[in-house]
Amino acid sequence: MKRLLCFILGILTVIASLFGLTACGTVGENDFAFYCPDGAPALALAGFIHDDEQFGQDKKITYHVVSGTEISAAATEKKAGFIIMPVNTATKIYNQKDSPYVMAAVITHGNFYIMSSTELSSASDLVGKVIYVPMRGKVPDWTFLSVLKANEIEYVESDTAVSGKVAIKYFNEGSDVVKALPKDNDGSIVGLIPEPAATNVSKSKTAYAYRLDLQELFDSVSKTYPQAVLMVKKSVADKNSALVNAITNAFAEKLQWTKSNVGEAVSAIKNIYAASTLNAATLSATVIENCKIYWQGSAFAKDSVKSYISRIRGIDASSANEVDDTFFM
Repeated sequence: MKRLLCFILGILTVIASLFGLTACGTVGENDFAFYCPDGAPALALAGFIHDDEQFGQDKKITYHVVSGTEISAAATEKKAGFIIMPVNTATKIYNQKDSPYVMAAVITHGNFYIMSSTELSSASDLVGKVIYVPMRGKVPDWTFLSVLKANEIEYVESDTAVSGKVAIKYFNEGSDVVKALPKDNDGSIVGLIPEPAATNVSKSKTAYAYRLDLQELFDSVSKTYPQAVLMVKKSVADKNSALVNAITNAFAEKLQWTKSNVGEAVSAIKNIYAASTLNAATLSATVIENCKIYWQGSAFAKDSVKSYISRIRGIDASSANEVDDTFFM
C-alpha cells in the first residue's frame, strides 16, 4: 500500500511540474513567442497579429509588441523564438556567449528623413545648420554620422550653429525632435525624423516642406540600409524550417493587407500593446511605403549587413560587433 501511495504521489508530482511549464500564460516548450518593437517593425507584423496567424501549426505563436528599450531583454533572456531588433543590437546579442539566435532577414530598410523649412539637395547643405537627432548611439545616429563622414563633413555637438560644421543636438526619441522643432524656422534648424512622423510634420508644421532621404544619402544606388532584422532561435530554425518558410512567404501579402487596412492594423497592434505610438490618422499606404518595410532573406542581405556594420564601426567600434557568415541563417 505504501509503495502504491508513493507511486501515485510521484505521478502527481510529475503532472504538477508539467502543468507548471504551461500555466500562468508562460510560453510552453513547443510554443513560440514573436517579439518586435513598436513603430515600423510592428507595422510589419500587424497582419500576422490581426489574423493571429498560426500557419496551421500545432505549435502556438504568441505575438508581442514592446517598446524599443525593452526589445533587447527578450533576446538576452532567450524567451523569444522570433525577434525583430535593430541590426547593431542584433550583432551584440549574437556575440554574447551561447547566444541561440541567427539572422533570418532584414525587415526594415531605413525610414528616416531630414526635414527642413528651406530647400536641401545634398548632405553639404547641412553645414552651418543645427540638426536635431534622436536616439544617440543607436542606428539612426550611426547612420547619419556615417553619411557625414563619407562626405568629409565635420560635425560637433552643439545647441547653436557652428560655421563650417554640422551642429548636432540630441533628443531621446523622434517624437521629441518633432516637439522641439520651431514652428517659425529660417532654415537654420532641421530635424532627423522617422516615418510616419516625418509626413505628419510636413502637414502640421507646413514650414517643413523639404526633406532629404537619409537612406539615399547613405547609399545612392539601393537607397536603403539594413535597419531592423529578424533574429530566430537556431533550434527553431533547425527544427521548424516549414514555419520559417511560411512566415517568409506570407510577409508581402500581410504587409499589403496592412497598407489597405490601416485602421484595423493599428487597432490590432494596440490590442496587444496599448502604449503604441502608431496613429491611424497619420498613416497611409504611401507613408507605410516610406517606412521601407520588406523581407530580404539573409542570403541576399549578407553583404549589405556586413558593409553597414563596417561603416558604423568606422564611426565608433562600440556601435556594433563584427559578424561572420555564421551570423546569417
